[in-house]
Amino acid sequence: MMNQLKTLHLGDDINTDDIIPFNHCTTTDPEHLKHYAFEHLIGKDKLLEYEIIEAGRNFGCGSSREHAPVAIKGAGIKKVRACSFAGIFYRNSINIGLNLEVIDQPNTDSSTKRLLQQTLSILYD
Repeated sequence: MMNQLKTLHLGDDINTDDIIPFNHCTTTDPEHLKHYAFEHLIGKDKLLEYEIIEAGRNFGCGSSREHAPVAIKGAGIKKVRACSFAGIFYRNSINIGLNLEVIDQPNTDSSTKRLLQQTLSILYD
């Protein structure tokens, strides 16, 4: 069943500012935040097209704001699968009922990894 759901594949160390840019954290309303989740990585409203997020290690590192898991849950994401989660992100997610799963290894093919590396390189160079 997991393979039938549209999955957003991400790498390691996805931080809370990648998840929801700080300038959109003026409210904790999920109806507002969902539009800007991963805006810098995939574009505004694009997370709404996905059902699952799958990532590598240290997903949700960065700040302790609850905005990141609220934005993900507000976008209708059914589950976030990652090799590991930052502690505060994990606790905030559990507190709001966001479904998390720790996995051994993401199901990301090499072309997806290359595209992600190129995208992140452009964003942070």
